[in-house]
Amino acid sequence: MAMHLQTMTKARTGFRRLPGTLRRFLLIATLLLATVPAHAIDSRKTAVALAHQAAKAFEAGEMDRAAQAYLEAWHTDSSEPNYLYGAARAEQSAGQRERAEEHYRQFVAMANADPARVSKAKAYLTEFDGIRSDEKVQAAERAEKRGEWRVATAAYSEAWRLRQDRLALLLKTARAAKEDGDTKQAEASLRTYLARAPGNAPDRGEAQAMLDALAGKPVVVTPVEPAAATEAPHAAPMPMPMPTIAEPAKPMSNRRLAGWWTLGSGAAIAVTGAALIVLGKSAEAQFNQDLGYDGTVVHGDLTYGQATSRAAWIGSLQTTGVTMLGVGVAVAGVGTALILTSPEAKVALVPDWHGFALAGRF
Repeated sequence: MAMHLQTMTKARTGFRRLPGTLRRFLLIATLLLATVPAHAIDSRKTAVALAHQAAKAFEAGEMDRAAQAYLEAWHTDSSEPNYLYGAARAEQSAGQRERAEEHYRQFVAMANADPARVSKAKAYLTEFDGIRSDEKVQAAERAEKRGEWRVATAAYSEAWRLRQDRLALLLKTARAAKEDGDTKQAEASLRTYLARAPGNAPDRGEAQAMLDALAGKPVVVTPVEPAAATEAPHAAPMPMPMPTIAEPAKPMSNRRLAGWWTLGSGAAIAVTGAALIVLGKSAEAQFNQDLGYDGTVVHGDLTYGQATSRAAWIGSLQTTGVTMLGVGVAVAGVGTALILTSPEAKVALVPDWHGFALAGRF
């Protein structure tokens, strides 16, 4: 205990002997280190509280309120992708398809998003494309009844672009284009169909015959395997369950947060101490050069008072550096111990859409 008090006394004395600018820098750095983690903790706590409200609203069937609360949680702590996923699910359940699609796409693009939920989000996006494709088909059929073949051609073509696993839409596009007199569009749609459709497709004969008639001669198109990006099998539309929204991942424990903060503070003190030692060594070399001492006679222009003053300052600088380096290493060691002994260092509860799962973590 006495050695600890003596070390702290030396550290305070050394700190007072530092130049004013350096002292102010160290004080500001310490205040920032103490303020930023507290602010981060408050933001996470606020986001978790909002997520709790959102989950309760979701369970109660109040989807608009759930979506709003999840979005507020997301804006408060954007490091947790689950909040954005929860908002998208609530919006989807509330019939806000465009907003849900926007937030699903944002969620899928996040690097730290849960892979299982990314897969579900992609399935929902595919389902949205299917709904829009159906709407385009309905518009095309209405245009056909009115004899508006150009409108029908464009609508069928757009429906195919949204869902390229629906090859029958290419034939409908070709028929509408033929009625409109757009031979180029009809031929392009038929060639695409024949290239992508399997060899035993029931409509291949009709498509080949239409293409032959348009081209004026037989055209043989060899079927090819569809590209993975455009011919991915379409999963059956997923049902719209109303599951209980699992709580987002809990923030780190106070022990772990304190460990990281202590480790960072110790590292900063140690780096400052090392810098002071290097500065002292440099000042010592310059002092010896200015002194011009050859072992017998001093050849420099320094007076005795100047020499003793600079020597004392250099000694104080090096002592302070060594003290801060030692204190920094010790503080960093305490922080490391706190991190290693925190609950998260062994087993953590990871939130899952259907509950929680155990996962090892360091």
